[in-house]
Amino acid sequence: MKLDDNDWRTLSTPRRVLEVAVPLRRDNGSVEMYKGYRVQYSTTRGPAKGGIRFHPEVDMNETIALAMLMTWKCALTNLPYGGAKGGIAVDVQIFH
Repeated sequence: MKLDDNDWRTLSTPRRVLEVAVPLRRDNGSVEMYKGYRVQYSTTRGPAKGGIRFHPEVDMNETIALAMLMTWKCALTNLPYGGAKGGIAVDVQIFH
Protein backbone atom coordinates (compact mmCIF):
# COMPACT_ATOMS: atom_id res chain seq x y z
CA MET A 1 0.00 0.00 0.00
CA LYS A 2 3.08 2.25 0.19
CA LEU A 3 2.07 3.93 3.46
CA ASP A 4 4.49 6.47 4.88
CA ASP A 5 5.77 5.98 8.44
CA ASN A 6 3.26 8.40 10.00
CA ASP A 7 0.26 6.69 8.36
CA TRP A 8 1.61 3.25 9.32
CA ARG A 9 2.00 4.28 12.98
CA THR A 10 -1.50 5.77 13.02
CA LEU A 11 -3.12 2.69 11.46
CA SER A 12 -1.19 0.17 13.57
CA THR A 13 -2.22 1.58 16.97
CA PRO A 14 -5.71 1.44 18.55
CA ARG A 15 -7.18 4.76 19.69
CA ARG A 16 -8.70 3.48 22.98
CA VAL A 17 -8.33 0.22 24.90
CA LEU A 18 -10.33 -0.57 28.03
CA GLU A 19 -10.23 -3.62 30.31
CA VAL A 20 -13.06 -4.08 32.81
CA ALA A 21 -14.25 -6.52 35.45
CA VAL A 22 -17.77 -7.78 34.80
CA PRO A 23 -19.52 -9.11 37.93
CA LEU A 24 -22.35 -11.60 37.53
CA ARG A 25 -24.59 -12.54 40.43
CA ARG A 26 -25.84 -16.11 40.09
CA ASP A 27 -29.29 -17.30 41.20
CA ASN A 28 -27.70 -18.90 44.30
CA GLY A 29 -26.29 -15.48 45.37
CA SER A 30 -22.66 -16.15 44.47
CA VAL A 31 -20.81 -13.59 42.36
CA GLU A 32 -18.52 -14.55 39.50
CA MET A 33 -16.10 -12.10 37.88
CA TYR A 34 -15.31 -12.06 34.16
CA LYS A 35 -12.82 -9.98 32.21
CA GLY A 36 -14.21 -7.71 29.56
CA TYR A 37 -12.57 -5.58 26.87
CA ARG A 38 -13.59 -2.71 24.62
CA VAL A 39 -11.38 -1.38 21.86
CA GLN A 40 -12.08 1.65 19.72
CA TYR A 41 -9.47 1.16 17.04
CA SER A 42 -10.21 4.19 14.90
CA THR A 43 -12.62 7.10 15.07
CA THR A 44 -11.18 8.98 12.10
CA ARG A 45 -14.12 8.19 9.78
CA GLY A 46 -16.81 8.58 12.45
CA PRO A 47 -18.09 6.87 15.63
CA ALA A 48 -16.59 3.46 16.38
CA LYS A 49 -18.79 0.53 15.32
CA GLY A 50 -18.46 -3.10 16.37
CA GLY A 51 -20.12 -5.85 18.36
CA ILE A 52 -19.20 -7.99 21.37
CA ARG A 53 -17.58 -11.43 21.31
CA PHE A 54 -18.46 -13.84 24.13
CA HIS A 55 -15.89 -16.66 24.33
CA PRO A 56 -13.93 -18.25 27.19
CA GLU A 57 -10.58 -17.57 25.50
CA VAL A 58 -11.17 -14.00 24.28
CA ASP A 59 -8.35 -11.66 25.30
CA MET A 60 -7.15 -8.12 24.72
CA ASN A 61 -5.00 -8.96 21.68
CA GLU A 62 -7.84 -10.74 19.90
CA THR A 63 -10.21 -7.86 20.64
CA ILE A 64 -7.68 -5.36 19.24
CA ALA A 65 -7.27 -7.46 16.08
CA LEU A 66 -11.05 -7.73 15.55
CA ALA A 67 -11.48 -3.98 16.07
CA MET A 68 -8.77 -3.34 13.48
CA LEU A 69 -10.59 -5.60 11.01
CA MET A 70 -13.83 -3.68 11.60
CA THR A 71 -11.94 -0.45 10.89
CA TRP A 72 -10.82 -1.82 7.52
CA LYS A 73 -14.28 -3.25 6.70
CA CYS A 74 -15.96 0.10 7.32
CA ALA A 75 -13.34 1.96 5.28
CA LEU A 76 -13.41 -0.47 2.35
CA THR A 77 -17.22 -0.37 2.15
CA ASN A 78 -17.19 3.42 2.56
CA LEU A 79 -19.30 3.44 5.74
CA PRO A 80 -18.97 6.60 7.86
CA TYR A 81 -17.78 4.67 10.94
CA GLY A 82 -14.56 3.75 12.67
CA GLY A 83 -13.85 0.26 13.95
CA ALA A 84 -14.43 -1.16 17.42
CA LYS A 85 -14.96 -4.48 19.17
CA GLY A 86 -15.83 -5.74 22.62
CA GLY A 87 -15.17 -9.07 24.25
CA ILE A 88 -16.08 -10.88 27.46
CA ALA A 89 -14.14 -13.96 28.52
CA VAL A 90 -17.03 -16.23 29.46
CA ASP A 91 -18.23 -19.69 28.50
CA VAL A 92 -21.86 -19.06 27.50
CA GLN A 93 -22.57 -22.81 27.53
CA ILE A 94 -22.70 -22.76 31.35
CA PHE A 95 -25.81 -20.57 31.17
CA HIS A 96 -27.95 -23.07 29.23
